[in-house]
Amino acid sequence: MKKKLVTAMLGTMMAFCMSVGGAGSVLAAEATTSEAAESEIVSVKVNCSVQSEGHRLDTIEVKVKNADSLKGIKAQDFILEGKSYTWGSEKEDGFRSPDTHDFSAAISSVTVDGDTMTLGISDFTEKYFYVDSYTVTCSKNPALSFTKDQVTEEVTPVADDFEQLTKSFEGQPDLVYNLFTPEDTSTPQPLVLAFHGSGDQENTKANRVVTAWAEPAAQEAHPAYVLAPILSDQSDEGQDLNIEQAVSVVEDMIEAGWVDPERVYVTGKSLGGGNTIHAAAQHSDLFAAALPLCPAAQRFEGDDLSVLKDMPIWMVQATNDQIVPIEGTREAYKAITEAGSYKAKMKEYSQEEMAARGIKDDKHHDVEIISLEDGTYADWLFAQKKSDVNEAIDSIKVHTSVPARGQRIDTIEIYVNDPAVLEGVKAEDFSLEGKAYTWAGNPATGYRSDETHDFTGTITQISVDGNKLTLTVGEFPEKYFYVDSFDVVCASNDSLSFTKSDVAETTIDVVDEFNRYSADRGAEFDYNLYAPQTDGEAVPLVLALHGSGDQMNLQANRVAEAWASEENQAVRKAFVLAPVFKDQSEEAAEEIFDKSVSLIRRLIDLGMVDPNRVYVTGKSMGGRNTDKIYTEYNGLFAAAIPLCGGFPEEAKGRIENIKDKPIWILQGDQDPNSELLTGSRELYKTLQELGNEQAKYHEFTVEEMDAAGIGYHDIEILAMEDETYMDWLFAQSLEN
Repeated sequence: MKKKLVTAMLGTMMAFCMSVGGAGSVLAAEATTSEAAESEIVSVKVNCSVQSEGHRLDTIEVKVKNADSLKGIKAQDFILEGKSYTWGSEKEDGFRSPDTHDFSAAISSVTVDGDTMTLGISDFTEKYFYVDSYTVTCSKNPALSFTKDQVTEEVTPVADDFEQLTKSFEGQPDLVYNLFTPEDTSTPQPLVLAFHGSGDQENTKANRVVTAWAEPAAQEAHPAYVLAPILSDQSDEGQDLNIEQAVSVVEDMIEAGWVDPERVYVTGKSLGGGNTIHAAAQHSDLFAAALPLCPAAQRFEGDDLSVLKDMPIWMVQATNDQIVPIEGTREAYKAITEAGSYKAKMKEYSQEEMAARGIKDDKHHDVEIISLEDGTYADWLFAQKKSDVNEAIDSIKVHTSVPARGQRIDTIEIYVNDPAVLEGVKAEDFSLEGKAYTWAGNPATGYRSDETHDFTGTITQISVDGNKLTLTVGEFPEKYFYVDSFDVVCASNDSLSFTKSDVAETTIDVVDEFNRYSADRGAEFDYNLYAPQTDGEAVPLVLALHGSGDQMNLQANRVAEAWASEENQAVRKAFVLAPVFKDQSEEAAEEIFDKSVSLIRRLIDLGMVDPNRVYVTGKSMGGRNTDKIYTEYNGLFAAAIPLCGGFPEEAKGRIENIKDKPIWILQGDQDPNSELLTGSRELYKTLQELGNEQAKYHEFTVEEMDAAGIGYHDIEILAMEDETYMDWLFAQSLEN
C-alpha cells in the first residue's frame, strides 16, 4: 500500500520490470520445457544477496515432482559450473566484457523439506548479474540437473525492495530511477541520493553503494528514502541532465512532505562519486552533507569547489586506487579546506588496510567493500543537518580520548557565524551537566543500567581562533560512551548554549584509527582491526578480547585501544584485532575464535603478520576467552596475557597444550568476582605443577588499586599503564 501511494502521488512514475523473476524468466522457462521433459524439476528459485563484493548467489530452492527422488541426496552429488562476463567499459556491450570466462562454485550443503531441496552455495566468486549461463549437474540423479534457463524466480532481498520508476520531462528524455521507501512514512524522513558508477546502471543489484543504505541494519539505525537515478547517457551533458532531473524528483518529494528538507544527503562511487561532488557544488543549498567514494575528478574539475566550504563532506578513497587517481581527490579536498572549510574530511585507506580486508591489489578502486561495512560513515552522515544549531552557532565538534580510566571529553569546538559573539566570553561562563548510564550485566539493555544518573563536568579554559571557540574539559567523571545527554550552558550568552543532540561530529582519539566491520553490513563477522602502515615487512599481531558489556563500543575496550595508541605503535608496531562478541554463548565464541584465527592466518599468508609473533590478551570475559583460545590454538600464539580471566573449564581440559608456553596471568587480589581470583591462582598453580617455567603470575594489591582510585576488577587500568607487560609480551616468539 505504501509504495502504491508513492507511485500514485508522483503521478508520472511507472513501474519498470527488471528482475529475472519477471516476464523474461517465464519465457525462458517455456523455451526449455521440451528440453527438460525428462526432468524431475517443477521450479527453481534462486536466492541472491548484494554483499560487499557484489551480487552473489546464496542458495537455490528446487521443487520436484516426486519427493522420493530426493532421498539420499548429498551435497557431493552436485556440481555447479558456468560462464560469466566481467565489467566492460563499452555501453554498447552493456558494460560487460566481450568474452566470457569459465567459473565453478561449490555446493556446500543440501537440505530436503518434502518435495523441495535447498542447495547451499559457497565459493561463489562471480557477481551474479554478470553470469551468462550455468548448469547444476547431479551425478546421482540426472533428472535433478538443471540450467540457469530453468530458473523460474530470482529473489534478491533489499534490491527487490526498490521500485523502478520514471518521471517524464517535456522536451527531455525520461528519468528512470530506483526508489526505496522506509517503513515509517508518517513523518518526513531523510533521503540519500545515490549515484552509480560507470556500468552499474543496468540494475540495483550491481550497486551496493545504493543498496547498503536500504539494508535492514542501516534502516534500523537511520531510516531514510534511497533514490538512485539511472544514467543512460554518460556524456557530460547527459550526466548534468541526470543530476538536474534527480534533484527535481527530490524536490517533488520534499514538496509532498515525504522528505525532511534539512536532511538530504548525496553519495556515490567512481563516476557517481564525481557526480556527488558536482551535484553538491551545483546544489549546495539542497544537500546537508556529501559522501563521495573515489570520485572521478573530471566530473567536478570545472566546478568552483569553494561553494562547498560550508557543507560537511567526507571524501573516501584508497591510496592505491588504480582506476581513479587519488591526486584528484586530494586536490579537491585541498581546494575546499583552503576555502575555509572546517567540515571537510578525507579518509585514505592504505595498502595495508585494503589488503587486510582481503581486497586484492588490483581492486583498490572498490573502496565501498571496506567503507560500507563500517557504520561510522552512516552515523556521521545522518548527524548532519542543513540548518545551523541556532542563529549564533554553525557547527559543533566533540573530541574525546580513551585514557586508562575510560573515554572522556577532552575539548569541544564551537564554530559560530559571527566571531563578534565570542567577545568577552570566559571559561567560568560555561557549565556542563548531563545524564549518564553505568555498566549493567544485562544484554537486553545493551549492558547499560536501567536508569541514568546526573553528572557534572568542568570547563577549565577556553580559546578563540577566528570563528572557533574551543572549550577545554577538565574534570569529567563519566565514561563518555555511557553519556545519554548533556547540556552546555553559557551564562553570559545563551546563544552559545547547546545540547549533545546538536553535535555534528564526535571524534575518538586512536579508536578512529580502527576499521570497524559489521556482519549486519556485509562483513564476515563483527570485528575491529587496526592496520599499521609498514614498509612491506611482517609485523606482530595482538588479538585483544573485550570483556562482557564492552562489545557495543570499541572505546570501552581499553586493552585493544592501548595497543593501537601512537605511543605504543612507535615502539611496538603491530596489527590489533578486536573481535566483537555480541552473543556470549560458548557456541558463538567458538565461531568467533575460528573466524578470528582464519583472518590472522590469512594475514600471515599475505606476509603482513609475523607468524612467530601473534599474541592474545583480554580482560574479564576477555581474559577467560584468552585462556580458551590460547589452549585451543596452541600452535598459533607466541604468548598470552589473561587479565582476571580465572580458569575456565574449557581451558582445564586443554591445559597440556600450554604446559611449556609463555603466559603472564594478571589478577586483582580483591576481585569482587571471587571465582576469577580463585581460578587465576589455580591456573598458575596447575602450570607450575606441569613444569611450565615460562608461566608468570602477578596480583595487583588492594593498596595499589586504592591509590589509583580504581575498582578492584579494573586491573587493565594499571596493566596498560605499565610497559613491563607489553615489553614482556613482545619479547616472546615461537622461535624462542
